[in-house]
Amino acid sequence: MSSAQASHVGITRLDLSQLAEAGRLKRLAHGVYMDAGAPRDQVDDLRAVWLSTEPKTLGEERIKDGGLRRGRAGRVGGHRRALMVYGRAIR
Repeated sequence: MSSAQASHVGITRLDLSQLAEAGRLKRLAHGVYMDAGAPRDQVDDLRAVWLSTEPKTLGEERIKDGGLRRGRAGRVGGHRRALMVYGRAIR
């Protein structure tokens, strides 16, 4: 989640910092957090970048419209990263 999304439901930046210090949240990037108990994977950094590009918009909203919003693609990364996400080898 982004700090902007958390703020929308009444969670302050101070709350996020305290939860991260207590080990309940993991800070992935500036303003982007995940549940510390959730399993990590190889695309967490990509998710963090994706969330930070439109921090106020929920991921499910961006997926519903195919990621297209206000003339922007809403995608981060290139073809090599896409191949890695889908488990394809680069030859």
